[in-house]
Amino acid sequence: MKTLRALLVLTSVIATACGDDGEPLTKGRVDVVALANSATVTLSGATGSITVPFATPVPNVPNDDLEEELSGAVALTVSSPRTQVSFNLMDGVLADLPAAPGEYSWVLNAARDQATLTFFNSTTTGFTLKQGLAYDALLSVGPNDYVQQVTQTSFSVAVQ
Repeated sequence: MKTLRALLVLTSVIATACGDDGEPLTKGRVDVVALANSATVTLSGATGSITVPFATPVPNVPNDDLEEELSGAVALTVSSPRTQVSFNLMDGVLADLPAAPGEYSWVLNAARDQATLTFFNSTTTGFTLKQGLAYDALLSVGPNDYVQQVTQTSFSVAVQ
């Protein structure tokens, strides 16, 4: 299975990738300011979810192509400032409905300007995010054809 690691970018640069018709694609660009100002994980039962806003939408390419291209390129690491325990939300298995430790899913909205990551709220070692607490997050995007590359970017995440 393919994995997808969360998406974040700092600059808007035109991509060199081309669509099926040969036209250049514009790479997606995460709205860093909006993410930093409103990053929230919402817990619901055994899963949590976080929405990542894009200032420039992700190109309209097949999801399989997007997943393959971003596999291993994107990482979203959450850490507890209280315990110093860290884990990558995107390090695991892409699943339709996360139901076990290490499983996650993602979906882009119709406008492709928001990606919602849903993950099983427990690591294989038992670490879980707790409602009402804040966590530190670190997002990075490596080289790929669809989302602008970015070095590590940190922000706070509230859990509700």
